[in-house]
Amino acid sequence: MDDLPTEYDEIIIGTGLQESILGAGLARIGRAVLQIDRNEYYGGDWATFNLNGLETWIESNRQNESNDNDDVMSVSADLLEDGERIVYLPRYGDTVSNLEVQWFVSEGEPVPERRRLFNRLPEAPAVSPDLPGDGAPPEDNDDSQQVPVPQEGANLPEEPVANMAEPQSADVPTMADQSNALENVEDGSIGSSTDAGVFSAQPEDSNDVSDAEALAQDAAEESVPAASTQDAEKEPAAAAPTQDAASETVDPVPQESPGVEAAAGEPVAEDPAAVDGVSDGNEINEPRKQWTQNLIKHEWRKFNIDLSPKLMFCRGSLIEALIESRVSRYAEFKAITRTLTFINGKIEKVPCSRADVFSSKYVTMLEKRILMKFIEFCLHYQERQLEYEEYLNKPFVEFLKFKKLTSTLQHFVIHSIAMVTQDTLTEDGLKATHHFLKSLGRYGNTAFLWTLYGSGELPQCFCRMCAVFNGIYMLRCTGKGLIVDAENKCKGIISSDGRRLICKNIIMDHSYRPSLASAATTSLVSRAVFMTDRSIWPTGQEEISLLTVPPLEGSPQTIQVIELPYGTYACPKDLFIIHLTCKSHHKTAKEDFRQVCKLLFQPTDSEDDANCTKPRIIWSMYFNMVDMTGVEEEELKEGLPGNTEVTSGPGCSIGYEHAVQQAKSIFERLCPGEDFLPAVPDPDDIIIENQSHDNPGHKPGFEDNASENNEESKTPQNEDIKSPENEDICKENKEKPQDESGEKIDTGTIEGMTEELSIEEKKANTSEINAEKECDNTFDENS
Repeated sequence: MDDLPTEYDEIIIGTGLQESILGAGLARIGRAVLQIDRNEYYGGDWATFNLNGLETWIESNRQNESNDNDDVMSVSADLLEDGERIVYLPRYGDTVSNLEVQWFVSEGEPVPERRRLFNRLPEAPAVSPDLPGDGAPPEDNDDSQQVPVPQEGANLPEEPVANMAEPQSADVPTMADQSNALENVEDGSIGSSTDAGVFSAQPEDSNDVSDAEALAQDAAEESVPAASTQDAEKEPAAAAPTQDAASETVDPVPQESPGVEAAAGEPVAEDPAAVDGVSDGNEINEPRKQWTQNLIKHEWRKFNIDLSPKLMFCRGSLIEALIESRVSRYAEFKAITRTLTFINGKIEKVPCSRADVFSSKYVTMLEKRILMKFIEFCLHYQERQLEYEEYLNKPFVEFLKFKKLTSTLQHFVIHSIAMVTQDTLTEDGLKATHHFLKSLGRYGNTAFLWTLYGSGELPQCFCRMCAVFNGIYMLRCTGKGLIVDAENKCKGIISSDGRRLICKNIIMDHSYRPSLASAATTSLVSRAVFMTDRSIWPTGQEEISLLTVPPLEGSPQTIQVIELPYGTYACPKDLFIIHLTCKSHHKTAKEDFRQVCKLLFQPTDSEDDANCTKPRIIWSMYFNMVDMTGVEEEELKEGLPGNTEVTSGPGCSIGYEHAVQQAKSIFERLCPGEDFLPAVPDPDDIIIENQSHDNPGHKPGFEDNASENNEESKTPQNEDIKSPENEDICKENKEKPQDESGEKIDTGTIEGMTEELSIEEKKANTSEINAEKECDNTFDENS
């Protein structure tokens, strides 16, 4: 590390999502970036851990609670110049509090390690903490060339929505390389994977018409008085999707199953046919696997547990950033298969898609018509301002009543579609509803995607992009303090190893804010992570679920529940990881979730009831996390030097919108006029002129070596070299076609890349990849 540069354009302290996005964006436009983190892992409060890593994190936080955060590291006066002073940074992070962990199963007998009789490949080395990637794969990957997707049940929608890994260089391994379980994809885009087991994530039809828009069209064509009950009963059969999963995009959510009575713990059937349709092959009647602590710890590599689990809107800002920058090739995703809500004492499925609305037995036919008309209005609410103008400064609930939505539909819209509160204003509620509806039908039946191996993979994806463009990373390294001159400008930092590092701007996570900064008004987020032995709403299929629990008696905050099965690589088979999140109201997170635990899970202080349909909690973790997302950016950095930026962390929201917008706003302040996260050049797009065997003296590059002596072809260093081909490409990118809604259609990413490649090019690329794999296998055998 002696040859480490000492001058940079930006020094970023922390590796959370905002910091990682900024590092990638700044490095992409040629800025010199250094990113450091006090931890030995990437992500900070966004991190994902396997079970052993989580235990280490728990122990570290317990030690931090006993440490004095005012204890700072001393700085030698020899490192400071005349007129400079040091602003000390906290040594430890203090964003997590009230941490409680408990097992509810016995320790059990020790489990011996399994030995493989023959393995032609050497054992994978431990992942270095200095490299991006902490997600550990499932152990059962004897065939490393297959995508590790569960194969129980032919019609399970468990294939990844997006396989975006591509072959990388040896010095920057991808998360797919670290897991030894993911198949490299030749084009590296969503929905263009050539693997047989990978689910295409392209929009469900060629015109990219979402389910919400289809519902709006039906609402515009039909009216309630004109439609007879007999005709309406025929519509579900006509609108039901086909079950040919091999050729068409199907509704991955099973048909409506009976609600789970929370109070009694028994299924409540709305009709005998519904009971019969669920009971056949349903895992409710299957015996539960008996887990012990040692048996679970033996499978520690198969866990990927998030500190801040979040979902991506299919038309959200993060998806667009991943696509445009081509960072999406570094990760994989799956669509959320069902959206649930807790209503009238039981769990019900929220009718989001066209098929859900028609097949739902919880809403009446009249309510279906009203919901379809309301969806049509929300999709074009900007053009119909006169209809809600008088409700702009009134709660969204009053506008829903004006639209004649019943109490059931109001519950669905407020808590599960718009995801707002009773006090939200009408304009904000309409905006949130519009955002949700536009995300429907793009990559699946719901509006959300989940990141395989955990949300902590996303910061690592952007860190990888930064490293590709010469960004430097140092883990287990923090700043002792900021170097501030007489003009109150930060000139750099003193690192924990005693180096003087100079920079133009400082960006830091809020956990690194020095005591000099003004005290900001902060709040807390309550989080809980449960390990259970079955789903909260079992249907016989593996489902990725989002459940919204509205405010209850004793729990005044809306609680969002994310359930992750084995197919998301969050846990071993026959286990489920359940995340609960809400704004903190009581003193501890455990008190905030006490009421909802009584409704959804078996009591932890009683014996396991084999006849109870509720899941049993095997292991639990409660904690509170500091939430700074409600603090204005100017307030965050108040009292700090002017060239210092502070990010606010994950927060309580279900999506990534705030993180991406904050990173973009900081980038625009630092680099006005520059493109935010421009696309990484595709190797196939790089044109090397005059490269041939007849010209051995030619050096590969963008310009002809013969023109170096030609004064007319000389280009100043600070001026970009443009070719006619590049100019045409730029024009094509600027003049992208637009759909009816006015949104630009990116034909070079998810929807377009598959069409651009011809069949011959695909075959050629596939043969080259196969040849490379054969060479690698031969090399491994010889070694």
